[in-house]
This record gives sequence, C-alpha cells and structure tokens, in this order.
Amino acid sequence: MSQGTAGSSALLHALSAFERPTAGGFPGDPGALDPGEGFHHPSKFPVPAAERRYDLHVVVDRAPSMDLWDDTVRDFLSVTRQAPFRSVRVDELDTSAPDFSPAGAGVAGADGAGRATRRVLLLATDCLGHAWRDGRMTALLHQWSRTSAVAVVQLLPQRLWGRTGTPVVDVEWSNPSPGGPAARLRHRPWSSQAGPVAVGGAVPVIALNLHSVRAWAELVTGADGTWHQGIGLLVDEKPPAPDGTWARGAPPRTGAAGTAAAGGAARGTPQAGRDAARRFLRTAEPDSVRLAALLTVAPVVTVPLLRGMRHRLLPDTGDFSVAEAFLSGLLVPAPAHDTATAGRRAYFFRPGAGEVLMRELGRSDVTRALTVADELLPPDAWTLRHGWTEADEDPRAAPEPPRDNGTGPELRVMDERLPSRNDSFTGRDALLRDLRDTLATKGNDLCVLQGEGGVGKTQTALEYAHRHRDDYDFVWWVEAGDAAKARQSLEQLGTALGMTPDPGGAVPAEAVLDRLRNGRTRSGWLLVMNNAESPERLGPLLPRGRGHVIVTSRSISWTIRMPYLRVAPFRRPESKELLHRLVADLSDDDADALAEKAGDLPLVLVQFGCSLAGPGLDVAGHLAEFDDICAMLLRERPLPEYPLPVAASWQVTLDSLRDGAQDAVDLLHLLCFLGVGPVPQELLFAGVGREMPLGPGHVLRGAVELHQALYRLGDAGLATVDKDTRTIEVHRVLQLVVRHAFMEEYERRRAGEAVLCLLAAAVPDDPTAPDSRLPMTEISRRLSLADALASERDDVGDLVVAAVRHHHTHGDRNVAATIAELAAQSWHTRPEPRRRQLEAMRRCLEQASPGP
Repeated sequence: MSQGTAGSSALLHALSAFERPTAGGFPGDPGALDPGEGFHHPSKFPVPAAERRYDLHVVVDRAPSMDLWDDTVRDFLSVTRQAPFRSVRVDELDTSAPDFSPAGAGVAGADGAGRATRRVLLLATDCLGHAWRDGRMTALLHQWSRTSAVAVVQLLPQRLWGRTGTPVVDVEWSNPSPGGPAARLRHRPWSSQAGPVAVGGAVPVIALNLHSVRAWAELVTGADGTWHQGIGLLVDEKPPAPDGTWARGAPPRTGAAGTAAAGGAARGTPQAGRDAARRFLRTAEPDSVRLAALLTVAPVVTVPLLRGMRHRLLPDTGDFSVAEAFLSGLLVPAPAHDTATAGRRAYFFRPGAGEVLMRELGRSDVTRALTVADELLPPDAWTLRHGWTEADEDPRAAPEPPRDNGTGPELRVMDERLPSRNDSFTGRDALLRDLRDTLATKGNDLCVLQGEGGVGKTQTALEYAHRHRDDYDFVWWVEAGDAAKARQSLEQLGTALGMTPDPGGAVPAEAVLDRLRNGRTRSGWLLVMNNAESPERLGPLLPRGRGHVIVTSRSISWTIRMPYLRVAPFRRPESKELLHRLVADLSDDDADALAEKAGDLPLVLVQFGCSLAGPGLDVAGHLAEFDDICAMLLRERPLPEYPLPVAASWQVTLDSLRDGAQDAVDLLHLLCFLGVGPVPQELLFAGVGREMPLGPGHVLRGAVELHQALYRLGDAGLATVDKDTRTIEVHRVLQLVVRHAFMEEYERRRAGEAVLCLLAAAVPDDPTAPDSRLPMTEISRRLSLADALASERDDVGDLVVAAVRHHHTHGDRNVAATIAELAAQSWHTRPEPRRRQLEAMRRCLEQASPGP
C-alpha cells in the first residue's frame, strides 16, 4: 500500500477482530514487530476456527481529488476481500457531483431501513468533495449510522485532517453491544481536547494503519464498557442552512479544498493567487512547498505528474507532500483540457500563484523538473502553455554560421582533431537544440556545458561536433584539463593551419588565437574545450570572433559571466533507451529498476549495460548488490568511449582537493551521509562553532572555512551549489561511490557521528514552536534513527526526543509513537541522562497513542 499506510498483513491482522472464535477468544496481540511490514504480523500466531458473522460494505468516494489515492483504495479493497467478513460489497459515490443528495445516494440500507444489522460500513474518502463542505455528507452519515457500524476511512495524512473543513474532534468511545450501529456508540470528549466540546452525533474516523484500524475493530466487536480514545466526525441529520453553515454553530468550511464565502469573488484575480501562494509558503511543510514550486514549470498538472515529481525529485518524502500541495487551494481543475492530458484530470495553478512559487526554484531545479514533466506529460499537454503548438524543429539543423568571414589568411587544416563518435549516444535532443540555438544567437559565439561528473557533458559536445561537422570549415578538439594541455593543443592547431613555428619549433598559442580571430573562413570553425578548468586560468586561451566555442566543465565559475547550459542526468526514457541498446533482451521493468538505482546518470548506465552484456550476474544480482558492484565498476572498469572510469576521475579530483582544500573533502564526506536531495546551507551553518568529533566535522569550525569549502566543492563539479535557493546537493551515485570506494570504515563512522552532531546542533530551542516546524522537518527527514539510538552522546539523545515532540505537535502521532517506542526499547538499560530522556519519551508515547 502507499506510504503512510499499513501493509496488507498488518491490516488483515487488525480486521481479525471481526472473526467469531469457537474457542479460546480472539487472536492475541503478537507483540513483536515484523521486519518486512513494520507492523504486527498475524501469521506468527494461530487463529482458531471462526464463524464469519459480519457483512462489510465499502463505499468509495469518487470525487476528483480521490485520484490521488487510487492505488491506496485498490490495495485496501484487496485487503477487505481477504478479511473475515461474510460478504463484501463495494459501491461508489461522487461527493463533488452538483446533484448529490443524501436521499439519492442509495448505497446503504439494503437489509431494510431502520433495522439494525451486523453490517460494517466503511467510507473511503478524503472529505474534500462539495457535499462535505455544505453538510450533505454528514446528513448521509447520520442516516447510515442508524443501521450500520459506520466509520470514515480518511485517506489524507492525519496532519491534514483538520484542513478539510469537516468537523473532527478528539473523543472517547464505548460500545454497549457488539456489532451495533454507530448511532448506539457512547462518546465523550477526551482529556487532550483543548476545552469543552459538544460532541452530539458522531461517527469514528480511522486512518489506514494497524493501530487505528485495530482499535476501531475492537470497539465495534467488543461490549465490555472499555473507553477507547479516538477521533470522531460530527454528523447532523438536519439539512444544511441556506448559507452553507452548520446547524449547531460550527464554523463554515474554509479548508484547502475550498474557501469561505467571504472574499470568494476575488479568487480568480492574480493578486488573490499571489496572496494564496504566500500563505502556502508560510504555513506548508518545506517538502510540500518544494513540490508545488517544481510543478510550476509544467504547463498543466496531473496526479501522475504530482506523484512522479515527488518520486523522482523528492524521493525521501512521502504522500504528505503530495497531499498538502494538492490541498493548497492553488490548483484549480480545468476539465476542458482533460483531453490534452490523455484523459487524466487537468489542473492549472491559480493566476499569480505560479510566479510566487517559481521564485523558490534555482536553475538546476527548473532543469530537473522540466525533465520529469517532459517524460510524464503527453505531447499535447505542452500546447497548453501558450495555447499554440510550437513547430517541430530538427535537432540536427545547423546554427547560423558567423557572417563576418575575416580579412586575414584563409583558415584551412590538413587533419582535424575530433575523437570518434560514440555509436551508443542516446537522447539529448532538447539539449542539443538548445546548444544550437545558443550558438546561433547574434553576438554570442560561446556556450558552456556545465554539470557534475558522469552526466554526459563530453559526450553531448562530441555528438554536437559530429552532427554539425559539415557546417564548419573545421572542428578542433582541445583537452583543457589544465592550461598547459590547452596551450599545447592550440600550438598543434597552429601547425595544422600551416603557420610558421618559432625558433623553438612550436607555433605560439597567442599567434594561433590571433589567426583564429582574423583568418578568413567560409563557414566558420568550431573549437571544443573539453573538461576545462577554471575560467581564470583558461580564459586567456579562449578563441573568439570567427567561430563557435563549446566549453565543457564541472566548474560553476563558468556560469557567472558566460552563456551556459546545465547538463542534468538523463530523462527516464533516455536511460531505458540506452540500456536497451546495450542489452538487447533487457525487459522494460528491469531497465526502469536499473535506471532508478543509477539515478539516471549516463556513465553509470553505460557501465551497467556493458557489465550485463557479458557473462556474470543478471539484473537481479546487480540490483541486490548494487552498492558494491557500482563502486567496483565505476572505479576499475574502463570504457572505450571515456578516457577514465568516472570514479577514477572523481578520485583524481578528490586527490587534488586534498592537496590544498581538505575542508572541501571533509564537507563532501559530511554531505554523503546527509541523505539525497538539496541540503539547505542554513542547516550546515547551524553547526558552525559547535563541538564536533574528529574528521568531517572539522569543516564546521568557522563560517569562513565552510564558505570556502562550499565554493571549492561546487567549483570542482562534485556538488551542485544553487545560489538562488542556498542549497548544495551531491548526486546519489557520487555519494554511493564516495562511501563505498573512497572512505575507510573509520571515516564512515566519523562522518555518521558528525552528521548526528550537526543535526543535534541545528535543533531549535523549542522544537514544537510554530517557527521551528520548517527546520525540524528538515532535521527529521535527514535523521538516521538507528544511528541516533546507538549513539552515546547526550545531545543526540535530546535530538531524538526533539524529533518525537516535533512529530507529535504536527499531527504525526503514529510516527511519534513508533520513534518513542523504539527509543524506549533501545535505551531501557542505559544510565542517566537516558532516564530523563526516557521519561520525556514515555510522556510523548502516552500522548501520541493513536486511536480510531
């Protein structure tokens, strides 16, 4: 099932309370965590023969917003068909339909109106349809509660329940008779409620997790007078008032799925959209903000794009960010454009909202988001941006050659210098087209291809040179790893041009540059400066004026004043196409799995394709031992198309940094243990001046040292430093190779300790305060709980307590309870101060106990 829900086995165990045992009572609680599901597993305990005496009726809300939960609903229905019910019936209703009415719903009461039966009715919904906002659904729930044991299965993450506008309250439940209708349940406010609440009529609300479903099932089937803590949704048999407000004085619905009537007329104005986006930036989780911002690059938003963007660009987040972005109120349905999105529901950002959100993105974010959107949206969707279809362009078309042909000697070379073409080159049509357009722009004769090692900068430049070879008088390839090599290559070009050497037998590079500037050409020339070092050292050797220059470099210094294109990893279709070229019988699913593991990094894909094409491990073996195999292949196995294996080139870069920039190496080690995704620089600077263990933590001794390390690491092409969003990111494959191939065991241990100390140092004074929510979300996302629980440091123990308090405060009760329980199990034999921290854990565990 989707992230945030229990596994199938866990839910089946929770529903086992509906079996009527013939002897020995109901199955006991196994009391042990199953490592596969993360929940109690029923198969570990025998279940006595039982008589099935309950009928289950599942009603699925089919409002448009429920598209988010299609997979969850499908898996849930599969579980219910295996559960111990006498019969299972499934119906659907659309709470967004304008003509929806409680009287016409017609999905319950088949056994006779008003007669109580052993019927269990579960309504799977997100409570966002119009019928929830005006009271029609609560009236229907009130009707159902008189004949069935009704519960609302709320599919949204629990932290979002309060934002839907439906009136949910903390209650305690007690059941006077097993299997009776929900209307007979006794309920009262419970102690955590902040003040008295007139509960009135209510039905249970449950989440799809073991604790919640099991507590509700035991409530329905039990009759021992026990009070169960849980959550209730207020229901009312009265129709909604004319203004849409609640009969008992509850506030009007103003949740993210809709707005209150006041001010509603201005919703379509750009200023209203900008205001709504700014509110979202202030109140939403960082991952949700980032996801919403990434979506703004697309012409239209669909649910598959939402999920794909989250999966590809925010892999450490779960369904919460997807749901919160969808609930933001910033997306409005555009049913007239569903045909352009292959039948998927289409959504647009409200006018003005997109421009506010897009400011949260850096250049690299935009590039990666466009790559994912291009893969997941059908071609017709891209016609919606400006309402017209851009004419197809041939990516192999030639750029306009320089018009000024010069006045000096004619430029002719006897033998070009151009490496052989890569027959396995795949994709990059859009990048090649952008490169062509950049060079064709009047007044611009240079373009930098900048990106991390292994993304394909050299291969893209080489493919461009071969595609356009006939469009230039000559092409000359310069290995520009250092100024001396570049100068030597230019001297050789002078010889090829027939220039007179100096007394030392060489043509001075400066004379060659002058000839290139002034020599006569028919179509111009193309020089490729490959793997260029910093522009400060190589800049004087750049020829300008009579041709085109392509520079490939990891260094971000080139992007400050030069026209540049960011080279990102492959789009997924390109990754799979390359793998299929290299391994003919590779299945589509295997290609997708390998591409996912490789992070779509071209050089890694080539290594794995070559490895799979020969004898040895199959795909399953490569995936099972990915870390070790990837590190070995990238470090030791050369490829004919590349001068060095990618890990060897990374090793050369690291060795050069160790000679004069050890702080940059320490920072790289630290980042490789902080998880994937962009790391806020603010998080790193939180550790400056704090006590750190030996090793990578040394880079945090001062702000100046950390600033210099950030720059050196980005300039070496080992990380992406985004100045707009103030983040730094190391590619997941580079992280893998550094951890497994370039670090000793003691270095890995020290890096892990330094990360824990950094996260502990970044914890706000009050982790539950409103302004602490964003930093604590980032800290919790990057925390390795296993490492933290094993640490002996007192500040790391406080870090775990802070994480529990943060999750509990912001509604992640199950997460808070799980962390607290694991901490209690791990620390029960530890001395002070663990006892103090355990006491804090115990209080959190009690407060976070989830209910139905």
